[in-house]
Amino acid sequence: MPFLIASAGVMMLWSARAKTNAHTKGHTVTGWKLVERNFLVFLVGIYIGYFGAAAGVIMLAILSLTLPVSFAEANALKNFATLLTNIVSLVIYAFTTKVYWLMVIPLGIGMFGGGYIGPMVVRHIPQRAIRITIGIAAFGLAAYFFYTAYMV
Repeated sequence: MPFLIASAGVMMLWSARAKTNAHTKGHTVTGWKLVERNFLVFLVGIYIGYFGAAAGVIMLAILSLTLPVSFAEANALKNFATLLTNIVSLVIYAFTTKVYWLMVIPLGIGMFGGGYIGPMVVRHIPQRAIRITIGIAAFGLAAYFFYTAYMV
């Protein structure tokens, strides 16, 4: 898990370094690049449903690097894809395993709170600053999980 989170941080910092997509408006991705992007998004969607650590950051980096949209629009697409993935996962887990429903309440509060506050933050803070902050935070989280998994 720490390595996936660190990879997400690298991808986010890489997307911050890339030129903005404003000059590519109207550009459509076709052929193998479209298949590759959709396959990566599909894999991240499966990962979100199973575990989810840093999957939102990975999804956001993929969408930011491959879509000719603003960071706020990529974030909105990521939020919607994550919502759909979590709904499918909820239905599957509700019927196939034991769910600790009291744990769902704080998770739901955090999810809906972040879903409400996040778009406001993304609209008012420069894209590059958000990407760098997310990338650095991912490295911090990866270091923490690496320490707890391999050092303690």
